Amino acid sequence: MDRQEKDARLDALRAGAKPGSELDTGDVKAAWEALCQAWPHMTSRPGAGADELLQIRQALGYEPPAALVELLSLSNGAEGAFGTEDLLSADQVVSNWTVWEEIFDGFDPDDLYGAVEAADDRTVAMYTCPYWVPFAVDGGGNHVAIDLAPGPAGRIGQIILFGPDETEIRCIGTDLADFLWQQVNDAHAREGGYESVDEDAGLSGGLPAGTATEPAPTSEPTRRSWKRRFRK
Repeated sequence: MDRQEKDARLDALRAGAKPGSELDTGDVKAAWEALCQAWPHMTSRPGAGADELLQIRQALGYEPPAALVELLSLSNGAEGAFGTEDLLSADQVVSNWTVWEEIFDGFDPDDLYGAVEAADDRTVAMYTCPYWVPFAVDGGGNHVAIDLAPGPAGRIGQIILFGPDETEIRCIGTDLADFLWQQVNDAHAREGGYESVDEDAGLSGGLPAGTATEPAPTSEPTRRSWKRRFRK
C-alpha cells in the first residue's frame, strides 16, 4: 500500500464521517478561562499570532480545527496546563504532527493497521493518521489529538489518545471544549487535595481509567526511538 492508496483510504473514512464540532469553537474560550482559574499552577503563554497559526494550515495541507485555532489564539502553549502535561504551542503542534506524518509515510501497512485496535466504533484502528492533530503530549510521546477521521460511530472533532504506549485508539472527549471542561473538573479535584503527581504516570486528568502504561506489542523495532523526537 503506497501513500496514494493510504490517502484514498483516509479520504473514504472522512467522507463517511459524521459531522462534528470541528468548525465550531463551542465554548472553548469559556472552558479555557475556567481552567486557568481552576489550575493556577500552569504557565500560559500569550496567544499565537496570525503567522504562527498560518503555519499549522501550511503544514497540515488542510484547514486546522477551528477549536484548536481558537485555543491557541488564547494561549500559544501552556506548561502544566493539564496537570503535569503541557498544551503544545503552534510550533510544537507542527513539529509533532510532522513526526507522525513521517511515521505514517514510512510504516508498513501491517504495522500501520495491525499494531493497535479501536476501543470502539468511534475510532479507527490505525497507529497514526495525518488527520489526527495533536495538541498535548506526555513524556513518552503519547498524544491527545483532535480526530478528523473518526470511525463510523464517531464524530469529526472528537478527542482521542494515541501513541507508542497505547494499545487502543480511544475517544476521550466529544470535542475540544468537552476535553477542557474535563480538565477543569480534574483541576478542582486536584486543588481539593493537591499532591505532587508522578511525571512518568502519563497524561493526567480527563482520561479514562486503565490508561495503558506498557508499550503496545509490535515487531517494529524503532517505535520507542520515535519518542525522542517529540518535544513539549
